[in-house]
Amino acid sequence: MLCGDCQRVFEQKAEHGHGGRWFAESNWSTSLAAIQAHGATCVACHAVMRGLREADLELEDDRPLSLRGILFSPGTHDGLFESMPYATFDVSDAASQKHLYCPCILLEQVDGQEKQSLFAPVESTSTGSLGTQRFITSCLEHCLANHEVCRASRAQEAWFPTRLIEIEGPNARLIVTKETPPKGPYISLSHCWGGADIIKCTEKTLPELRKGVRASDLPATFRDALSATRSLGLAYIWIDSLCIVQDSPSDWAAESKTMLNVYQHSILNLAATQSRNSHTGLFVHRTPGSLLSGPFPISNGALSGSFIAVEAALDEPYWTAAVDNAPLNTRGWVLQERVISPRVAHFTSDQVIWDCAELTAAETVPSGAQAMPRMVPLGIGPKRGSSLLKVPPEQDRALGQWGTIVKAYSQCHLTVPSDKVVALSGVVDYLRLKLRDKFYAGLWRAQMEMQLCWIVVGSSAAKRNASAPSWSWMSVDCAVDTPQHHQYDRYVVRLLAKVVDVDETAETDNKGSIWLRGVLSPVTLEAQPQPRLIGPGMEHLVDLSLDTADAVDAAGALFFVPVFDVQGPDTGVMHQRFSELRGLLLEELDKEAGRYLRRGHVFASARPDMNSKQFPESCLAFLQAVEQNLPRSSEGNTTTSRLISIT
Repeated sequence: MLCGDCQRVFEQKAEHGHGGRWFAESNWSTSLAAIQAHGATCVACHAVMRGLREADLELEDDRPLSLRGILFSPGTHDGLFESMPYATFDVSDAASQKHLYCPCILLEQVDGQEKQSLFAPVESTSTGSLGTQRFITSCLEHCLANHEVCRASRAQEAWFPTRLIEIEGPNARLIVTKETPPKGPYISLSHCWGGADIIKCTEKTLPELRKGVRASDLPATFRDALSATRSLGLAYIWIDSLCIVQDSPSDWAAESKTMLNVYQHSILNLAATQSRNSHTGLFVHRTPGSLLSGPFPISNGALSGSFIAVEAALDEPYWTAAVDNAPLNTRGWVLQERVISPRVAHFTSDQVIWDCAELTAAETVPSGAQAMPRMVPLGIGPKRGSSLLKVPPEQDRALGQWGTIVKAYSQCHLTVPSDKVVALSGVVDYLRLKLRDKFYAGLWRAQMEMQLCWIVVGSSAAKRNASAPSWSWMSVDCAVDTPQHHQYDRYVVRLLAKVVDVDETAETDNKGSIWLRGVLSPVTLEAQPQPRLIGPGMEHLVDLSLDTADAVDAAGALFFVPVFDVQGPDTGVMHQRFSELRGLLLEELDKEAGRYLRRGHVFASARPDMNSKQFPESCLAFLQAVEQNLPRSSEGNTTTSRLISIT
């Protein structure tokens, strides 16, 4: 149902806009306590409350909030959802006017309609119910029978992990698959340990686990996962903490190398998406009426009839709050589990979402169409199987997908920073085979120059991670963004520096140096009021991003090395022309040896003057100086360029 405040949005007289569109708007004041009270029964308030809760905002119950509801008609477009009216509920902090969350509610007319509804009511009070089990079973059976892409992504030959949990009625036991070959496929579990004290496989507990334990003695998340596995008619599940000997460095090292196979060969991954630790459970309690409303009347001059309201569960705002920003997906190890698995069932805070290479569906939207497809998912997003690991034939575009993975992965948390490489090893192994390229500490050799120009996202307060060289994004413990070649389609990209050699140890242990042939331009770093560079061509042009907070205290001489530039097309349309240059800020460690440490990323851009149609003189002078100093042959002109070692 809808509460009185939210329903008033649908009672406002509609106003016409352009192209046959129309809208109606309503504004009101409320509080967190009021939204929470209505959230048990109101679809819109529940959507707002879930967004605020999962965003982990600390708001007082009586804190004034502003709600703005807008009812739209998107006009007449093709597509399953695009012709549907919809409403957005924009919630803001009344004091600061800070935008907090904006869910989208879809409307479907139910009277006088012969076609079957696209939405399904959720009648159970738990995601461990028979109804949820039927939804997952239906999606799995449909995928196995009809999805060619999903079948192709899973290796056909039989493969099993070293150990599996075998479910035998109320009991579970750890089996060694070479000794006890499984009689069917297995499921994998993704979960947060969360610092909880849980049963683990150790040298001491291994005999006990092999003998068997009662499922009731396991943590709630494990119990629920075993129950879900049984409900699918399966008898085997892989759980990392139970299937890897946790206090054996040799076993951990051996098993970590099999992560690609573990998740790629599992028939389904159960993701405890909303759980903060292993005691929270896979299943959640919910109020069925808060997910999909019953029929209610609308008569506002544009709509007339009986409608039902449901949150757009497959849209970017919902997906970001319910999946991408959920506790599980802030854990670094989970990204590869999510990406590599052929199918994932996300157990979110109010319903299960199915995700495979050909279908993203929810309990409330079992048809699985992408609601409002003009909204592009952020980060990994839904349908990640087809977009991230279905490697396109063009290597440039395939490597661009790596940038998407890096951006999502670098935002995740790792309890042990040195796990940064191994926690992504499954994805790397998969792409290494597909791309036939070498991988060095987070960068692919084929596009190493461009990928060297990664940039810290947000403040420069990151700490240096000693497990990777300074030229790698893995050397900082914070979110980063990397340039992607396909961003510059239709533009002219020129390399101004070239990687001529890479220390092979960087491929095996993520140490070592790279050798870059390029031009060193001396600069001075001015720390206050905000960091900026002083040097030739730097005035009014440069955006500087320091890798770590201590970069302002660098003791050695500083240099700028331009790596690549981009020229916008000369189409005759002035606002489309631009010049962009990206490079590295380096600190000199050893002048004689030509050894340097990366300290930051430098970005310069300019547009031509509308009257003179010329770029600023300082920009032209800087680019021309770079051009004059570029190596002129494949060997490089050693009088104007340097062989730079970045450690």
